[in-house]
Amino acid sequence: MTFAIPGWLNEAVNGALVAMLAVTSSVLALALLRAWRDMMPGMKFRDLYTYENKATIALLTLSAGLMLKVGTEWWWFHLKNKGMSPNYPLLLPAFLLGSGMSVWGLICLVRAISRYDWPQWRWVWLAIGAVAFGIVFAI
Repeated sequence: MTFAIPGWLNEAVNGALVAMLAVTSSVLALALLRAWRDMMPGMKFRDLYTYENKATIALLTLSAGLMLKVGTEWWWFHLKNKGMSPNYPLLLPAFLLGSGMSVWGLICLVRAISRYDWPQWRWVWLAIGAVAFGIVFAI
């Protein structure tokens, strides 16, 4: 028995994810803007760089990267499902940039959240392990 995810279903789910990730990225960007505006006169940028804002920046990077990655998949499936050629030269660089941003956002999120639980550089080894996992299974 073979099972395949229908192209229209993949396109619909990716479209919904792109829209929700755009909303999430906007909300996170507005939260950072609000934190910036709420700074007292005389405060420096490093005073804005709290662990809460570090996590917000990481989530913003993650959601924007996923929006770009999933958006390129959505556009590819949309063109393919409509019988058009999905050969756009920007799709691959956008996909790779979005994937890299997503990985970086997750690394930063783990680093911001695990500051007390793990030794200082444990997140680096976890990130290396995750990237190695992806590469090994791709080979």
